[in-house]
Amino acid sequence: MANAKQQIENDVASPRTYCPDLQPVMQSLLRTLADIEFDFEQERERLESSTSDSRVKALVLEKLRARHRERREPYDRQLALLQDRIRPTPDWS
Repeated sequence: MANAKQQIENDVASPRTYCPDLQPVMQSLLRTLADIEFDFEQERERLESSTSDSRVKALVLEKLRARHRERREPYDRQLALLQDRIRPTPDWS
C-alpha cells in the first residue's frame, strides 16, 4: 500500500510528458467526436420537435442512435489507442 501511495505522490510531483506530436492528434480526435455529438443532438432535437407519429419517431431515433454509434466508433478506437500510448505504465518496484 505504501508503494502505491508513494507512486501517486511521485506522479503528482512530476507529471509525465509525452511526445508533443500526440497532442494535436488527440485534440483533433476530440474535436471530431464533439462535432459528431453536436450533430446527433441537433438531429435528435429536430426529430423530437417534429409532428411525426411517436412510433415513427422511435424508429427514426433508433436509426439515429445506430448511425451515431457507427460514426463515433473509429474515433473512439483511435482515442483509446492514443490514450494507451500516453498512459504511463505503473512502476510498482
